[in-house]
Amino acid sequence: MSWNVINKVQTGILRTTNQQSATGAGLLYEAPSYTIHSIGERGGTASVAEVTRMTGLAMRRFKVFNSTGSTLTVGIGYRLHNRYWRCGVTDGTTFTDDTADAQDLGTSDVIIGADTATGNTTEFVIFSPIPFNWFSMDIGTAEVDDGADHIDHVMQFSNAAGTGWTTIATTGSYLDNLTLTNTPIGTGAREFAWPGNPAWGRVVSLGGIPAGNYAMRIETADAVAADTAALANTIEVGTMIFREGVLTNTAWDSADLLQFKQHEADAVVAYFSTADPLNTVYAEVTTF
Repeated sequence: MSWNVINKVQTGILRTTNQQSATGAGLLYEAPSYTIHSIGERGGTASVAEVTRMTGLAMRRFKVFNSTGSTLTVGIGYRLHNRYWRCGVTDGTTFTDDTADAQDLGTSDVIIGADTATGNTTEFVIFSPIPFNWFSMDIGTAEVDDGADHIDHVMQFSNAAGTGWTTIATTGSYLDNLTLTNTPIGTGAREFAWPGNPAWGRVVSLGGIPAGNYAMRIETADAVAADTAALANTIEVGTMIFREGVLTNTAWDSADLLQFKQHEADAVVAYFSTADPLNTVYAEVTTF
């Protein structure tokens, strides 16, 4: 088994607006890809080449360097391959899938809820059979609040019974710029990262979301007739481990870990609670 050495600067907090980048922008490492050629019948369809990213990554050693002037929470982990998560909206009974738009490079084609007062009952959900620690979206079109009754949003997770939603406390996450009071969702990076919650359960019966998934919802309140929902360009989802209280000009290293593996991963990502042009990650990574 050979190990690939990563030694890179990360200038942003998490994924910024690099989600689904065709060039791997902002990622610390991407798993190799392979191409499948499908040959059409003679005189029939043309041959097709499909490029697929490998999955299954492991880290045996890492250091996450805090180069800011303050104490940080930092993290390191993985991006889940697109086949391991889905998203869309639910009206409480029916789920409408919008995963393909979230994973392609189209712009402003993923609605984060619904327009008008319908936004109070039709809301954005994202889910995976893997209990994920972060998701990141690039908002291309901002939510519009007409000012009559200012919009609120909170983050929620599927409860232990898998039949309802539990609101995430402001102290329950490391990064959350989707919980908003009297504030619409703006453009650019909108990201969420948390350590998880022991009461997070797999869906049993919840808004038409397929059973067996860990789900999150962006709940909307106080939407009115003239309001319009935000539209995302692209989204990514992943897993991560975190360390709080990393002092300035010091590093969190993996001395207390063996190997950190994720079978469903196709890339390596990091998190810094404060961005800095000199924040750096060293890691040794391999596929398996």
